Amino acid sequence: MRSRELIGYSRRLLKGRRTGTTAVCLLPAAAEICFRSAEAAVYCLLIYFGEVRPAELFSGRNIVQISVCAACAVLRFTAVSPLRYAAAYRLSELTREDVGRYTPLSRILMNRRDICRSYAASFWIRTVSFAAMIPAVLSGMLAYDMLMKGGGTERFFMTLNSIALTAAFLLLWIYVRLTLAAVPFIMARIPGIGAAGAVIYSFRLMHGRKNMLPVLAAVYAVPALTAVLLPAAVTEMMTAFSLSLSIYQKEDEYAGRNEYHRRYGSSRHAAKLPYRKKRRFTAAADETETA
Repeated sequence: MRSRELIGYSRRLLKGRRTGTTAVCLLPAAAEICFRSAEAAVYCLLIYFGEVRPAELFSGRNIVQISVCAACAVLRFTAVSPLRYAAAYRLSELTREDVGRYTPLSRILMNRRDICRSYAASFWIRTVSFAAMIPAVLSGMLAYDMLMKGGGTERFFMTLNSIALTAAFLLLWIYVRLTLAAVPFIMARIPGIGAAGAVIYSFRLMHGRKNMLPVLAAVYAVPALTAVLLPAAVTEMMTAFSLSLSIYQKEDEYAGRNEYHRRYGSSRHAAKLPYRKKRRFTAAADETETA
Protein backbone atom coordinates (compact mmCIF):
# COMPACT_ATOMS: atom_id res chain seq x y z
CA MET A 1 0.00 0.00 0.00
CA ARG A 2 1.38 3.38 -0.95
CA SER A 3 0.51 5.06 2.35
CA ARG A 4 2.33 2.26 4.20
CA GLU A 5 5.49 2.86 2.21
CA LEU A 6 5.25 6.62 2.79
CA ILE A 7 4.83 6.11 6.52
CA GLY A 8 7.74 3.67 6.67
CA TYR A 9 10.10 5.98 4.85
CA SER A 10 8.96 9.05 6.81
CA ARG A 11 9.78 7.22 10.03
CA ARG A 12 13.26 6.54 8.73
CA LEU A 13 13.64 10.21 7.86
CA LEU A 14 12.60 11.19 11.38
CA LYS A 15 15.10 8.83 13.01
CA GLY A 16 17.45 10.99 15.07
CA ARG A 17 15.53 14.17 14.19
CA ARG A 18 12.17 13.45 15.81
CA THR A 19 12.48 15.78 18.81
CA GLY A 20 13.35 18.93 16.88
CA THR A 21 10.88 18.19 14.10
CA THR A 22 8.09 17.51 16.58
CA ALA A 23 8.76 20.80 18.35
CA VAL A 24 8.56 22.73 15.08
CA CYS A 25 5.38 20.92 13.99
CA LEU A 26 3.63 21.59 17.30
CA LEU A 27 4.45 25.30 17.44
CA PRO A 28 1.49 26.41 15.23
CA ALA A 29 -0.96 24.28 17.22
CA ALA A 30 0.47 25.53 20.52
CA ALA A 31 0.11 29.15 19.44
CA GLU A 32 -3.44 28.52 18.23
CA ILE A 33 -4.40 26.87 21.54
CA CYS A 34 -2.77 29.69 23.51
CA PHE A 35 -4.76 32.43 21.80
CA ARG A 36 -7.97 30.41 21.86
CA SER A 37 -7.56 29.85 25.59
CA ALA A 38 -6.91 33.54 26.19
CA GLU A 39 -10.05 34.42 24.23
CA ALA A 40 -12.11 31.90 26.22
CA ALA A 41 -10.70 33.29 29.48
CA VAL A 42 -11.78 36.82 28.54
CA TYR A 43 -15.27 35.55 27.72
CA CYS A 44 -15.44 33.83 31.11
CA LEU A 45 -14.49 37.08 32.82
CA LEU A 46 -17.17 38.97 30.91
CA ILE A 47 -19.76 36.42 32.01
CA TYR A 48 -18.49 36.42 35.60
CA PHE A 49 -18.75 40.19 35.98
CA GLY A 50 -22.12 40.30 34.29
CA GLU A 51 -21.04 42.18 31.18
CA VAL A 52 -22.66 39.62 28.88
CA ARG A 53 -24.99 36.70 29.26
CA PRO A 54 -23.91 33.23 28.10
CA ALA A 55 -26.47 33.27 25.29
CA GLU A 56 -25.13 36.61 24.03
CA LEU A 57 -21.79 35.02 23.20
CA PHE A 58 -23.46 33.35 20.21
CA SER A 59 -25.35 36.45 19.06
CA GLY A 60 -22.38 38.75 18.48
CA ARG A 61 -24.26 41.83 19.70
CA ASN A 62 -21.92 42.84 22.51
CA ILE A 63 -19.30 45.38 21.48
CA VAL A 64 -16.73 44.15 24.00
CA GLN A 65 -17.09 40.59 22.80
CA ILE A 66 -16.73 41.63 19.16
CA SER A 67 -13.61 43.67 20.01
CA VAL A 68 -12.01 40.78 21.88
CA CYS A 69 -12.87 38.34 19.08
CA ALA A 70 -11.38 40.65 16.42
CA ALA A 71 -8.22 41.31 18.46
CA CYS A 72 -7.63 37.60 19.09
CA ALA A 73 -8.25 36.81 15.42
CA VAL A 74 -5.61 39.36 14.38
CA LEU A 75 -3.15 38.02 16.96
CA ARG A 76 -3.72 34.44 15.81
CA PHE A 77 -3.23 35.41 12.19
CA THR A 78 -0.04 37.32 13.04
CA ALA A 79 1.53 34.61 15.18
CA VAL A 80 0.34 31.34 13.66
CA SER A 81 0.91 32.06 9.96
CA PRO A 82 4.73 32.29 10.13
CA LEU A 83 4.89 29.26 12.42
CA ARG A 84 2.80 27.21 10.02
CA TYR A 85 5.03 28.24 7.12
CA ALA A 86 8.16 27.43 9.17
CA ALA A 87 6.80 23.95 9.97
CA ALA A 88 6.08 23.31 6.28
CA TYR A 89 9.56 24.61 5.40
CA ARG A 90 11.24 22.27 7.90
CA LEU A 91 9.25 19.24 6.73
CA SER A 92 10.06 20.09 3.11
CA GLU A 93 13.75 20.20 3.97
CA LEU A 94 13.43 16.90 5.83
CA THR A 95 11.96 15.13 2.80
CA ARG A 96 14.42 16.47 0.23
CA GLU A 97 17.12 14.33 -1.34
CA ASP A 98 20.18 15.82 0.37
CA VAL A 99 18.98 15.44 3.95
CA GLY A 100 21.38 16.81 6.55
CA ARG A 101 21.35 20.59 6.20
CA TYR A 102 18.47 22.57 7.63
CA THR A 103 17.65 26.24 7.75
CA PRO A 104 17.51 27.44 11.37
CA LEU A 105 14.02 28.21 12.58
CA SER A 106 15.07 31.68 13.69
CA ARG A 107 16.26 32.51 10.18
CA ILE A 108 12.90 31.51 8.71
CA LEU A 109 10.92 33.50 11.27
CA MET A 110 13.16 36.57 10.96
CA ASN A 111 13.16 36.63 7.18
CA ARG A 112 10.85 39.44 6.08
CA ARG A 113 10.16 37.87 2.69
CA ASP A 114 9.15 34.53 4.22
CA ILE A 115 6.92 36.25 6.76
CA CYS A 116 5.16 38.25 4.04
CA ARG A 117 4.70 35.08 1.97
CA SER A 118 3.24 33.26 4.98
CA TYR A 119 0.76 36.08 5.62
CA ALA A 120 -0.25 36.16 1.96
CA ALA A 121 -0.71 32.39 1.89
CA SER A 122 -2.87 32.44 5.04
CA PHE A 123 -4.95 35.27 3.61
CA TRP A 124 -5.66 33.42 0.37
CA ILE A 125 -6.33 30.14 2.17
CA ARG A 126 -8.88 31.81 4.44
CA THR A 127 -10.44 33.71 1.56
CA VAL A 128 -10.89 30.67 -0.66
CA SER A 129 -12.14 28.56 2.26
CA PHE A 130 -14.64 31.27 3.24
CA ALA A 131 -15.87 31.56 -0.35
CA ALA A 132 -16.32 27.78 -0.54
CA MET A 133 -18.25 27.79 2.74
CA ILE A 134 -20.79 30.46 1.71
CA PRO A 135 -23.00 28.13 -0.42
CA ALA A 136 -23.20 25.56 2.40
CA VAL A 137 -24.15 28.24 4.96
CA LEU A 138 -26.85 29.74 2.75
CA SER A 139 -28.28 26.35 1.87
CA GLY A 140 -28.20 25.29 5.53
CA MET A 141 -30.00 28.45 6.62
CA LEU A 142 -32.67 27.83 4.00
CA ALA A 143 -33.09 24.21 5.09
CA TYR A 144 -33.33 25.22 8.76
CA ASP A 145 -35.91 27.90 8.00
CA MET A 146 -38.06 25.52 5.98
CA LEU A 147 -37.74 22.84 8.65
CA MET A 148 -38.90 25.20 11.40
CA LYS A 149 -41.87 26.50 9.44
CA GLY A 150 -43.11 23.06 8.45
CA GLY A 151 -45.80 22.60 5.84
CA GLY A 152 -47.21 20.05 3.44
CA THR A 153 -45.68 17.37 1.32
CA GLU A 154 -44.25 19.79 -1.22
CA ARG A 155 -42.42 21.80 1.43
CA PHE A 156 -41.17 18.57 3.00
CA PHE A 157 -39.50 17.48 -0.24
CA MET A 158 -38.06 20.96 -0.70
CA THR A 159 -36.57 20.71 2.79
CA LEU A 160 -35.01 17.33 1.98
CA ASN A 161 -33.54 18.75 -1.21
CA SER A 162 -32.10 21.69 0.73
CA ILE A 163 -30.52 19.33 3.27
CA ALA A 164 -29.00 17.22 0.47
CA LEU A 165 -27.71 20.36 -1.22
CA THR A 166 -26.16 21.51 2.05
CA ALA A 167 -24.39 18.16 2.41
CA ALA A 168 -23.08 18.44 -1.16
CA PHE A 169 -21.76 21.95 -0.49
CA LEU A 170 -20.09 20.73 2.70
CA LEU A 171 -18.34 18.01 0.72
CA LEU A 172 -17.19 20.69 -1.70
CA TRP A 173 -15.81 22.71 1.21
CA ILE A 174 -13.94 19.65 2.51
CA TYR A 175 -12.57 19.12 -1.00
CA VAL A 176 -11.26 22.70 -1.01
CA ARG A 177 -9.77 22.41 2.48
CA LEU A 178 -7.91 19.20 1.58
CA THR A 179 -6.56 20.91 -1.53
CA LEU A 180 -5.41 24.02 0.33
CA ALA A 181 -3.49 21.93 2.86
CA ALA A 182 -0.71 21.69 0.27
CA VAL A 183 -0.26 25.47 -0.13
CA PRO A 184 2.38 26.04 2.63
CA PHE A 185 4.45 23.10 1.35
CA ILE A 186 4.24 24.36 -2.23
CA MET A 187 5.48 27.79 -1.19
CA ALA A 188 8.30 26.21 0.81
CA ARG A 189 9.42 24.09 -2.18
CA ILE A 190 9.03 26.72 -4.90
CA PRO A 191 10.60 29.97 -3.65
CA GLY A 192 9.56 32.03 -6.66
CA ILE A 193 5.85 31.28 -6.56
CA GLY A 194 3.35 33.72 -5.06
CA ALA A 195 0.54 32.96 -2.65
CA ALA A 196 -2.22 33.18 -5.27
CA GLY A 197 -0.16 31.05 -7.68
CA ALA A 198 0.39 28.46 -4.93
CA VAL A 199 -3.36 28.24 -4.35
CA ILE A 200 -4.01 27.72 -8.06
CA TYR A 201 -1.19 25.20 -8.34
CA SER A 202 -2.49 23.27 -5.31
CA PHE A 203 -5.74 22.52 -7.16
CA ARG A 204 -3.72 21.13 -10.08
CA LEU A 205 -1.27 19.21 -7.93
CA MET A 206 -3.93 17.65 -5.69
CA HIS A 207 -6.33 16.75 -8.50
CA GLY A 208 -7.15 13.09 -8.01
CA ARG A 209 -4.74 12.87 -5.05
CA LYS A 210 -6.74 14.31 -2.19
CA ASN A 211 -7.32 10.94 -0.57
CA MET A 212 -3.77 10.74 0.82
CA LEU A 213 -4.31 13.14 3.72
CA PRO A 214 -7.57 11.46 4.92
CA VAL A 215 -5.88 8.06 4.64
CA LEU A 216 -2.95 9.25 6.77
CA ALA A 217 -5.35 10.83 9.26
CA ALA A 218 -7.23 7.53 9.53
CA VAL A 219 -3.99 5.62 10.11
CA TYR A 220 -2.94 7.93 12.94
CA ALA A 221 -6.43 8.47 14.38
CA VAL A 222 -6.02 5.93 17.19
CA PRO A 223 -2.54 7.07 18.35
CA ALA A 224 -3.72 10.70 18.20
CA LEU A 225 -6.42 9.98 20.77
CA THR A 226 -3.80 9.68 23.51
CA ALA A 227 -1.97 12.74 24.77
CA VAL A 228 1.34 10.82 24.93
CA LEU A 229 1.35 9.64 21.32
CA LEU A 230 -0.35 12.71 19.81
CA PRO A 231 2.87 14.72 19.09
CA ALA A 232 4.59 11.75 17.42
CA ALA A 233 1.47 10.90 15.41
CA VAL A 234 1.06 14.46 14.12
CA THR A 235 4.74 14.69 13.20
CA GLU A 236 4.79 11.40 11.30
CA MET A 237 1.54 12.18 9.51
CA MET A 238 2.70 15.60 8.31
CA THR A 239 6.10 14.21 7.30
CA ALA A 240 4.42 11.53 5.20
CA PHE A 241 2.11 14.14 3.66
CA SER A 242 5.06 16.38 2.81
CA LEU A 243 6.83 13.41 1.24
CA SER A 244 3.77 12.57 -0.86
CA LEU A 245 3.58 16.16 -2.15
CA SER A 246 7.22 16.00 -3.16
CA ILE A 247 6.56 12.79 -5.10
CA TYR A 248 3.51 14.33 -6.78
CA GLN A 249 5.62 17.27 -7.92
CA LYS A 250 8.24 14.94 -9.35
CA GLU A 251 5.58 12.94 -11.16
CA ASP A 252 4.22 16.09 -12.78
CA GLU A 253 7.71 17.28 -13.69
CA TYR A 254 8.51 14.01 -15.43
CA ALA A 255 5.14 14.00 -17.18
CA GLY A 256 5.62 17.59 -18.32
CA ARG A 257 2.39 18.75 -16.69
CA ASN A 258 3.98 21.12 -14.20
CA GLU A 259 3.94 24.60 -15.71
CA TYR A 260 5.30 26.08 -12.47
CA HIS A 261 8.30 23.78 -12.82
CA ARG A 262 8.94 25.25 -16.27
CA ARG A 263 8.41 28.79 -15.00
CA TYR A 264 10.35 28.71 -11.72
CA GLY A 265 12.65 25.72 -12.25
CA SER A 266 12.73 22.41 -10.45
CA SER A 267 11.52 22.32 -6.87
CA ARG A 268 14.40 22.64 -4.47
CA HIS A 269 13.07 20.00 -2.06
CA ALA A 270 12.30 16.98 -4.21
CA ALA A 271 12.20 13.65 -2.45
CA LYS A 272 12.50 10.09 -3.64
CA LEU A 273 11.64 6.76 -2.07
CA PRO A 274 14.42 4.16 -2.08
CA TYR A 275 12.13 1.17 -2.63
CA ARG A 276 13.35 -1.32 -5.23
CA LYS A 277 11.35 -4.46 -4.53
CA LYS A 278 7.80 -3.08 -4.60
CA ARG A 279 6.83 -1.50 -7.91
CA ARG A 280 3.63 0.21 -6.85
CA PHE A 281 4.60 3.75 -7.66
CA THR A 282 4.33 5.41 -11.02
CA ALA A 283 6.97 5.31 -13.70
CA ALA A 284 8.01 8.81 -12.70
CA ALA A 285 8.86 7.65 -9.19
CA ASP A 286 10.81 4.70 -10.61
CA GLU A 287 12.88 7.02 -12.80
CA THR A 288 13.57 9.21 -9.77
CA GLU A 289 14.71 6.12 -7.86
CA THR A 290 17.21 5.03 -10.52
CA ALA A 291 18.49 8.58 -11.23
